[in-house]
Amino acid sequence: LHGSFDRNYEQTVFVADDLALPAKKEFEDFLNGQPFLTMQITAANGSPTPKVWPEKHWQNLISQLLNEGSHLVVLGDQRERLYTERLLSEFSNRVLNLTGKLSISEAALVISMSKGLICHDSGLMHVANAIGKPLLALYGPTDFNRTRPLGKLSHVMRLDLDCMPCLTKKKWSEREAIEKCPNQLRCMSEITPQMVFERAIEIFGL
Repeated sequence: LHGSFDRNYEQTVFVADDLALPAKKEFEDFLNGQPFLTMQITAANGSPTPKVWPEKHWQNLISQLLNEGSHLVVLGDQRERLYTERLLSEFSNRVLNLTGKLSISEAALVISMSKGLICHDSGLMHVANAIGKPLLALYGPTDFNRTRPLGKLSHVMRLDLDCMPCLTKKKWSEREAIEKCPNQLRCMSEITPQMVFERAIEIFGL
């Protein structure tokens, strides 16, 4: 895409009034009124995508946040459940995994109640942006200029590599980017857990 384009539009998101059982009880029992941070550790509705951060990085970040005393709630849709269960298995019951248990409007409610969201370029990124919650989005192969969140409390972490954004420059599909990237998706892997942790401390007041 060459030239400029207009992104002067408003996003509208329906936020549920309450959570349905049994997710509501699980949510309330886990948090017991404590402040919490939300995360979406997946993207693309569970389909293979180069937009996701390495599993090891998420596990490292989660460990740091838990050690700092944060309460963490993971969101996503049903097709992402197996991935999040595997990634979170080492944390036992220390992270509440609501992946696949909420509607999009219920996920919006949980985000609205939280300190904010850490995620990739994803649907929930746009939800958090639309409802004005603090947001930290990790960007790599997608077009930052075209899809970045524009809210005042929305923040993006990305590298500045010549190959970015390959999905636009090379017109690759997401699967092609995974298979063909000559740099082993450095755009995501070289965003380190420590970088994200330090930025999260600033943004969310942890």
